[in-house]
Amino acid sequence: MAAGHDRRGSRSRPGGDPSAQRDDARYAITCNDLDISSCEFKATLEQVRAVTGWSEKRGKLRPGRGIGIGCGGFVSGAGYPIYRSDFPHSNAVIRVHEDGMAVSLHIATAEIGQGCDTVLPQIAAEELGIPYERVWLVESDSVLDPVDLGSYASRVTLMGGNAVKMAAAEVKAQLLQVAGQRLGCDPQALTARDGRLFVAEHPSKGLAWDEAARLTFARTGPIVGKGHYAPPPNLGGNYKGAAVGTSPAYSFFLVRGGRGRRGPRYRLRQSGAHHRRQRCRHRDQPRHFPWPG
Repeated sequence: MAAGHDRRGSRSRPGGDPSAQRDDARYAITCNDLDISSCEFKATLEQVRAVTGWSEKRGKLRPGRGIGIGCGGFVSGAGYPIYRSDFPHSNAVIRVHEDGMAVSLHIATAEIGQGCDTVLPQIAAEELGIPYERVWLVESDSVLDPVDLGSYASRVTLMGGNAVKMAAAEVKAQLLQVAGQRLGCDPQALTARDGRLFVAEHPSKGLAWDEAARLTFARTGPIVGKGHYAPPPNLGGNYKGAAVGTSPAYSFFLVRGGRGRRGPRYRLRQSGAHHRRQRCRHRDQPRHFPWPG
């Protein structure tokens, strides 16, 4: 991908440090004209160099030993809808329960093993400032849920997640408005976290989240937020049929090996894989496999 080429397709310079050349790569626009709006390529590369001792080992190991680096990227999302329409690719609705003790997340994503039944409620809970257990998921019901285009192209966390975040932000704004009136402060001075709405600079001044929800319901009726997501236009560049909406995550694989003096046999001595996502939703998951030794 963009790791090894700039947009004109030039390759890594022979004889140079392959790690440094990849660090300098112009990856905002790839050689096939894809516009990458965000990634953690450099952060992953820096982590790899630090963990493996790249600078101390490259070119300094005894004859027959070496250290190498390889990298690749993974694209999430699609620029065009799988069903031709002008509809947003993902849509979500969040409704706060009348007692304020939970919310229902309505989204038509399909869980096929990728973990969206976990990650989408996590996104809603983080934006709302409530525990994960207080988000009830209502999914894959075409009567109750707004349309979602499906589980394909590794798009659900990116597109469904953005729709959920927007819906949760709309709900939170309604609660902050009422909480600000009750506390006599600017709603923009408030934050939502750990089941409370409170003044960011004075955390002791605040309300329980469920209390704020009940106050809001008493004043305005049902508390509902809606969200949607569609990729920005023209991400595919000038190529006919280009239809990729890129949100890449990068991976690196490091190996250290040796070559025997009597023949062309190579022996793998150490290896390590490092992965960088846009943001790790399951925080107990490791960001890389440890480099041994």
